[in-house]
Amino acid sequence: MKIGAISILSLIFNLALNAKQTTFKEPKLLWKVSDSLKNPESVVFDANTNSYYVSNVNGDGNVKDGNGFISQIDASGKIKKAQWATGLNAPKGLAIQGDSLWVADIDELVEFDLKNGKVLKKLSVNGAQFLNDVAANKDLVFVSDTLGNSIYKYDGKTLSKVTSKENFESPNGLNIQGERLIVASWGEIKGFNDVPKAPGTLYSINFDGSKKSPLSKGFGNLDGLEKSNDSYIVSDWVNGKLYKVNPKGEATVLLQEEQGLADITLKVENGKTIAILPLMVKNQVAAYEID
Repeated sequence: MKIGAISILSLIFNLALNAKQTTFKEPKLLWKVSDSLKNPESVVFDANTNSYYVSNVNGDGNVKDGNGFISQIDASGKIKKAQWATGLNAPKGLAIQGDSLWVADIDELVEFDLKNGKVLKKLSVNGAQFLNDVAANKDLVFVSDTLGNSIYKYDGKTLSKVTSKENFESPNGLNIQGERLIVASWGEIKGFNDVPKAPGTLYSINFDGSKKSPLSKGFGNLDGLEKSNDSYIVSDWVNGKLYKVNPKGEATVLLQEEQGLADITLKVENGKTIAILPLMVKNQVAAYEID
């Protein structure tokens, strides 16, 4: 994600990408909420509370202003607690691990207790420039640093940088599949107004950063990433597109939204796949039936 101006060159760059630009099925809008949301960046679902948790940047995405907060939304799209947790700066990626909610906050990885919204732990990530997405399994938590072109790993005791000879391509979205970490990249940059040399891709790596394997060609400034059956659902922040990437690595447009389509989540209801989309610029979260 980002907050701020996008250069004209970046927009032009993203007009010619390796993705099919036709929609194969019109998604059905189920609900949309905007009450009290301020630049929502990421959303996750917790089955135990039957709630969505939404990170709100509420200002500049890289400024320590103390304005950031987490909202709680019920399964039907109604606000339960506008400010379920406060005191953050510019919270972005979210991941649930047991009874904990992990949050990326510029240069900190913050752990909240899902039962009461209290901070359990704050981990300072030395050298981090722009912590973005978070992914977790029962043992590990990963967080991407898009501007630092890095990925960090926390094993419950030690927070360490994933060292690798591979180029992480300014990693953004993260998703754990078995013993592999799936990454959606922005396309390598040092600042969000930079034009990447190549568009972002999907790839997989081992947890130690080795054996990078491509899963797609380049097709956008990639942000949110979720697995759906044998495919991946991916958002493009700059162009506001939601893509489906099939096992062959071919990306097809599912939905055209406005710029600011950030870190998505998926939920299956009655056999239907629901995509919950944070729309940062519009200060909204929307749910679409995509399958």
